[in-house]
Amino acid sequence: SDDTSMALAIVDSIAECNGYNINDIGLKFLDWAFNNKYTPHGIMFDIGNTTIKALNRLKSGIPPTESGIVDSRSQGNGSIMRTLALIPYLLGKPIEERYRIVTEVSAITHASFISKFACFFICEYALTLIEYSDKPIHYVTIPMTALVFTQDKIYTFIDEHNINTPELNNFNISLGEMEKLSEYNVDSGGCCIDSLIASIWCLIETNNFVDAVLKAVNLGDDSDTTAAITGALAGIVYGFDSIPQEWIDSLANKPLLDSIISKYDSI
Repeated sequence: SDDTSMALAIVDSIAECNGYNINDIGLKFLDWAFNNKYTPHGIMFDIGNTTIKALNRLKSGIPPTESGIVDSRSQGNGSIMRTLALIPYLLGKPIEERYRIVTEVSAITHASFISKFACFFICEYALTLIEYSDKPIHYVTIPMTALVFTQDKIYTFIDEHNINTPELNNFNISLGEMEKLSEYNVDSGGCCIDSLIASIWCLIETNNFVDAVLKAVNLGDDSDTTAAITGALAGIVYGFDSIPQEWIDSLANKPLLDSIISKYDSI
């Protein structure tokens, strides 16, 4: 769906530009939205209202740094769903550069502080998962341990850079709150905060790739987005070999996926 297509556009841009180029990412988003590129069957489908509004602005000549929408609707999950495609490129970069890149890519379409910071949070969580995946910690505790350290890292970043906005209250995801959540009070709807919490919760509540992704899908609502984020996180924790081969073999337009991933791996 749109989750994978926009992630592929980011990956393809970084591979072709041999690095980060926000203008090229914007052009590749336009290729997807208006020219059916990066699609499973040659037809673009499932594009959000905020995303199409922003991409129409981009198409009209507004630069990608200004094309994003800033209103209550721009707090949707249309940017967090694609942001983990940046992770291999962000590895080893300073947190200030990571923050700039992640928030810029979000703001091509979703420019509200909440959307941008949700993207930053999930990327920092993913990077922390990578850091702890090689340490002698049991699978069950890696997601929780990474969440605690991600919170500490982000709180330090907020303090050091004097980020002061009431919207930060939306990111008060404490260890206690996460433990108290049950399937019946996890919201997997279209809000970026909901997607952030739901995907981390699915990872914490399971101990293998398959169960994590199926739990995300079975939450319902915006299940493709919750599962896309959860799958990326679970892939970090459990590795590529944990993905069932039949899932890989049945992917739509697998040659496109393989070609873009191969380009990305080579840089």
